[in-house]
Amino acid sequence: MYSAAIARFPWLEWTGDFRLAYLPSDGGLAPLAWIVLCRSSTGPERPEVYVDAHAGEIAGTRDTMRYADANVYDPNPVADPTGPHRVTLPNLTSTTRLEGTYARSASCNPGTGWDYCSSTTRYASPDVSGHYLYSPTEPSTTDPFSEVMGYYHLDKINDFMGDTYGVNMMCNGHRWIAAMMNMNMDNAMYGDADEDGCADVTIGQGTHDFGYDAAVIYHEFGHGLNRTQVDFEYWDFDGLGPDWSASGLDEGSADYWAASMSGRPVVGEYASTGTTPGELGFRDLSEFVTCPQGLYGESHYDSPIWSTTLWQIRSTLGQFKTDSLLFDALASMASTADFSSAGSALISAANALEPGVLTAADVTQVETAVADHTLVGCIRVVPLGDEDSHIFIATGYGGYDVPSGVQFSVTTPENTTRLTVRFDQLTVGGGYTVFMNRGAPVHFTRSGWDLTIDDYDYEYSGSPANVSYTGWSDPLIEPGTTYYFTYMHNSDAMMLGVSVDIIVTPVPDSTTDTIEDTTPDTIEDTVADVPADTVGDTITDTPAEPDPAPDTSEDTVVDTGTDPGTITESGGCGCSIAS
Repeated sequence: MYSAAIARFPWLEWTGDFRLAYLPSDGGLAPLAWIVLCRSSTGPERPEVYVDAHAGEIAGTRDTMRYADANVYDPNPVADPTGPHRVTLPNLTSTTRLEGTYARSASCNPGTGWDYCSSTTRYASPDVSGHYLYSPTEPSTTDPFSEVMGYYHLDKINDFMGDTYGVNMMCNGHRWIAAMMNMNMDNAMYGDADEDGCADVTIGQGTHDFGYDAAVIYHEFGHGLNRTQVDFEYWDFDGLGPDWSASGLDEGSADYWAASMSGRPVVGEYASTGTTPGELGFRDLSEFVTCPQGLYGESHYDSPIWSTTLWQIRSTLGQFKTDSLLFDALASMASTADFSSAGSALISAANALEPGVLTAADVTQVETAVADHTLVGCIRVVPLGDEDSHIFIATGYGGYDVPSGVQFSVTTPENTTRLTVRFDQLTVGGGYTVFMNRGAPVHFTRSGWDLTIDDYDYEYSGSPANVSYTGWSDPLIEPGTTYYFTYMHNSDAMMLGVSVDIIVTPVPDSTTDTIEDTTPDTIEDTVADVPADTVGDTITDTPAEPDPAPDTSEDTVVDTGTDPGTITESGGCGCSIAS
């Protein structure tokens, strides 16, 4: 199909976009042809080449490129405070709409219930000169500037990924993806919102218009990039309970694509202002997050374990090498991968890319980053010690009891006398039950979608504010034991703060005790230890008398002929010296 086009026009490259259609005809039968979209190696042209579907011959060509200027933020108003700036919208195929080879943009029509964007309306149209020079208007669900932002940035990342890495997200024979802007909901998503069989990037409104933040558009497109390699499960189950790791890897990879494309480690820096952290919460990939300390039990909160690892690698290896590494690592992962297996996949992918894309030194950098973030071998149990605190999140659906996806453990020292674990419900609604097991994590058994806790020592219902173990509690404190905890809730989602206090018996200083207990006092030591007036009276008024019966038994002090255990004073008071 496309070989005929390339043979005829060797300066063209196939973009991966093609479709079968009947060509316009002045009369007679309209020829059936493959319409092959190409790019020129000598300029910005994007010609369509028509190849007769029966004869395999060139039936014609057409330059699809259209150009228009527009105002955009690049990447967002925080990083671009003097914007918006005038740019050229590339790859347009329409002179009247924001439609092109790699992107199309329109606004969501408000629906009812959960129907936020099943159909669209276009509010952006070119001026008399063919340009889209709109100014920002927020909040608004009819904002044409947001539509322009959607087209510009979706075109940018879709074109880049195809040109640089050969990742062509085809659907129904085309490569363009719809940007569905101005959704009346403080969220953003990747999926088939309009149910046309092709995935879309749908961008909503919060305190700020999320469409003004390019990283949000890149992030949602990033979910599509992930799916070209692996279709991560939303969640999974194992003996520790529900597992959100695969979803966390999906979110972390999407964050990485957004940061890598913009060249900035922050995601959602404009969109997240004034909104609840979560899908569009502010995340900084330059932070240092490790596993399991970075686990909370919710995919967006857990994702920095993975994304900060990738950004550390990118900071050393650069964009091309790290992007290539991530594509290969994702391709080798299971849909239910966790952070440990993902770390191993990164190392394996790095070794497979050396020599060639990576050097031996690059592979070492990848291994170092994976070790720094303690990915390999990480399990979903967060160890807590004295005065430590953490937040755990149980994500579920109203009316159903759902356990947290992450447990925590506390190991008591041998001289522990009290262990107290305090709980602080940080979200409104619902209650929780705490489960504790000693020596091993609380264990779950799965049957279909049902989880049963089948191994635990104690259950604390009624949303307890704390649980405490002492020498008189039930159960008794067990020094030198590891306690494991998890909780079950019956709310849509619950954040539970946890803090730990451990009280121990001070260990005596053995060196000091030995000196005090075994070194005998001489008479001079005794005198020195008695108050001054008493000592003076004793020495001056009562001379020492000879011992009529010297101690012949073995003493811990030298026998001086006087009793070192008593000093007699004229007042008759006896002052004893401890032996």
